[in-house]
This record gives sequence, structure tokens and C-alpha cells, in this order.
Amino acid sequence: MPGRTRKTVWILAPLLVIGILQGCASRPDCRVGLCDRPDRAIEEGPVCESSLQPMMLEAPAAERNVLFLSGGGSRGAFGAGFLAGWTESGTRPDDFDVVTGISTGALQATFAFLGKDYDSNLRIYRTIENKDIYRKRFPQFLSVVALLWSPSTRTTGPLRSLLEQELSDDIIDSVAAEHPRRLLCVGSVNMDTGKFVAWDLTQIAADGDYDKYRSAVLASASMPIVFPPEYINGFPHVDGGVREQVFARTVLESLTSTHTALELVATDNAYFLLNGKLAVTPKCTKPRGADYIPRTLDILVNEGKYGAMYKALQELGGSWEFNLQYIADDVRAGDSMQFDPAIMGPLYETGKTLGTTGRWYTRIPAVVNAPPECD
Repeated sequence: MPGRTRKTVWILAPLLVIGILQGCASRPDCRVGLCDRPDRAIEEGPVCESSLQPMMLEAPAAERNVLFLSGGGSRGAFGAGFLAGWTESGTRPDDFDVVTGISTGALQATFAFLGKDYDSNLRIYRTIENKDIYRKRFPQFLSVVALLWSPSTRTTGPLRSLLEQELSDDIIDSVAAEHPRRLLCVGSVNMDTGKFVAWDLTQIAADGDYDKYRSAVLASASMPIVFPPEYINGFPHVDGGVREQVFARTVLESLTSTHTALELVATDNAYFLLNGKLAVTPKCTKPRGADYIPRTLDILVNEGKYGAMYKALQELGGSWEFNLQYIADDVRAGDSMQFDPAIMGPLYETGKTLGTTGRWYTRIPAVVNAPPECD
């Protein structure tokens, strides 16, 4: 037994060392943020809150359309298809005054903001695979132990490359052209401060900071533990879904207060496009951590999404029209962290078919148990 133990240690040790080095290599500096300097000034921005009132003064309108895109990983195929179908229905607004995105919604937000002519950019959701998004750092059996030294179980190099390709400088310049008339925002969470950061991508684009634009989007889609944080201004940022499954509260609070302060009379449309279900899909959960942990996360994310809808309704004043769409309970949506064209392709088409109806829920449906999905 002692000999076998020593042999195991010799096998595992190099792998763990590699993991530690990979962890540091994925960051610009292993000693940044508040870890090295607790008194470090926290610089975040530009942020959306400071841009809302100037935007409304720049372009007063009798009606405003605001689009909120939720997180959902691979289930973003639904939202991508819905936007295309909504365009075909002829009922989609020509422009959205404000677009916000979280996680996969952040990946969609730029093209939803730029408008109907960019629906084709979201067709990538039909064909994308795991290898286009991430690489595994370790064998499965080493992941838990390796997390003691590594920031994540997977790396996002492929996703970073994909963003450089899809969010080209020309695309970002197109966003800049809409500043300050319209507003595009994505959300992340600063792991050092614990605060939600609402990045103003229109201002970042107008500043010509292409790398920061793509970093903010990547940060919003970087699920903690699974993916490494994205460092912005020296601070680690992760998926905004840690705090806001739907990035709406900050925007609605600011818009409503600005309406009151400026004594504006307007009818505003709030569109919530959820890349997920409202109900939790029943499934067998085996008595082991490998099943309990992801299942717990599924339930927490679902609760956060459902709760976000109710919080949004509380923020909506009498001048707002509430509109909601989501993946129906009986639709096969798959695991949100598995990017499989065999599932995402049909899910895109399901969203597109629904979008062509141009119909939205005007209240939050009651949650019922969804039928189980078959793998």
C-alpha cells in the first residue's frame, strides 16, 4: 500500500503543479485587486446608471422599448431563435432604447441592440459546440482537489477567441455610433467587493476601448468555479447571474426615477426574454456531491430567475407594459453547460417559431412541475 500511495502521489503531483501554473497564467497578475492592496482604490466603469438620464435628455420619446436578456448558457439558442422569429413577425421594434444582458444574454446583447439586420450573427447558437466555448483543465476525478489551487475547472480561451471574431472592432464601432442616444449594458460581479457592476458598453465602445468591451462581455458570461474570472481594472469579475439572473432592477429604478424627475409622460415597453424555463425540470438526483452540487445550482438559478420577475414587476410603474417570454416546460432544453447542436439547433427553431407569433405573456405564469427530460 505505501508503494501504491507513493506512486499515486508521483502521478498526481505534476498534474496539480500544472493546474496551479494554469491558474496564474490565466490572470495578468497573481497578486491583484484587494488581495495585494486592501486599500486599493476601486475603479469601476463606465457604468450604466450614470448614462440613463443623459440618454433620456438626449432623445426624449413618447414610447421607450427596453429589452432584458437573461442568462442560460446553451439555452441561449432559444433567445437567439426568438429574436429572429420576432423580426419575421413584423412586430419587433425597430430599435431598443436600452438592452441589457447577463451571461449568455450578454453574448446576445450586442446583436439584439444593433437590430434586425444582425439576427444572422446569432445563428451561431445552432452549431456551436463545447470546444468552441471552453477546455477542461483536469481529468474529472481531479477537478475538486485541483480547485484548491486553480480558479476554475475549465478555461475560456476558445470563448475569448470567438468573441474576438464575433465582436469585431467594426461591430463595436457600430455600437459606438448609437451613443448617447441609446444604451447597451451587461452585468458582472466584482468578486473582491461582491458588488454588481453594470457596464455601459455604448460608452466603452465610444471610447474605442475594444479590449475592455470584449472583457466586460466575457466577464458577464464567466460562471464562477466552472470558468475563471475575467480581470478588469485589476479586479476579478464573474458572471453577473451571481447577483442578477435578469439585469433589470437597476435600469428600471433609474428610468422610473428619471421619468418622475423630468416629468415625462411616456408609455414604456419592458420585454423580458428568458433563456430558460420558469419551472425546474424533474430529474433523478443520485446521492452524491457530483449530482447534488449542480442540481442545487439549477434550483438556485431558477429561484433567482423567478424572483427577478417579481422584483421587476414591483419596479414597473403605471407607464410600463410588462412582456415576458421563456422556454415552455415541455420543450427539451438540455444541460445549460453542454453545447450540443443536436439540442441547440431544434431549440433555436422552437424559439424562432414562437417569435413569429409576436405574442408575449403580460403576467407571470404560475410555476408547475415540468415533465422530465430524457438524456
